[in-house]
Formats: sequence, structure tokens, C-alpha cells
Amino acid sequence: MFASGSPELTLDMVGKSGEVEGPGESVVKRLGLRGGDSDSLKAMTQQGDYYMGSEETDRAIAAYREAVTAMAAPMNHLAWLYLQQGKVEEALPLSRLAVQLLSDEANFLDTLAEILLSTGEKQEASRHMKRVVPLDPSLNHKLERFK
Repeated sequence: MFASGSPELTLDMVGKSGEVEGPGESVVKRLGLRGGDSDSLKAMTQQGDYYMGSEETDRAIAAYREAVTAMAAPMNHLAWLYLQQGKVEEALPLSRLAVQLLSDEANFLDTLAEILLSTGEKQEASRHMKRVVPLDPSLNHKLERFK
């Protein structure tokens, strides 16, 4: 069974007697598996798969939702890079989805506002930028560009 929280799994490996025999002594081996960020998404997905297979639908949904939410930051970063390269058609859907997943993330809203401004959708860009300032007052200076 998976533990909730970060995808970390620790197994105590024991033999029939509860111990694994080492040379001349009894030892208990502990195996710790920790995934890096690239493994986290896979681990969250596997956790969802496990719960789905166990017919624990609510837990499966929570695990899958966590996995999808973890993708929001890379989507936002990729959207920003696409904007920098002038690939607005690629940037816009990624940015919209990142904001949909984490709607109170100032950097995500800022990225979306910048993309919308670059497409000439000034009114919608301004609406998103107005949401940014209360979340991150350090971006207040950008608001004038969106009016």
C-alpha cells in the first residue's frame, strides 16, 4: 500500500524468522526508494492505478488529481518559453490549462496575461493581471501595461 504524501516507499526486508542473515550476524535490511521530481509523476500515477485497481475510487481520483496538478508548473514554464520564441499558438493552451489547474498562482496568471497581451486580447489580459497583484504585490508595476 502506498502512503499518502510524497511518493516515498520504504520496505523492511525480512526473512521467515523476521531477519535476514548476514555473514556472522543477523541484520534487517531497509530499502528506501525515493523518486526525484521526474519519478514523482510516475509514482503518483502508479498510486492512482493501485487505488483504481483496489476499487478505491475517491483515493484514485485524489492521486490522479495530484499528478495532474504537478504538471501545472512545467506547463507554465513551457508556455513562457514558447511566448519568448513567438510561438503563441503553442503557449496559450498550455498557459490556460496551468491556470485552470492552479488558479491562484501569481506566476501562472502573469504568464497568461502576457500571452493574451501579445495576441491583442488586452481586456482579458488586464483581467488576469488584476488577479495577479493581490497574490504578488511585487508585480504591481506591470499593471499599467495592461490598462
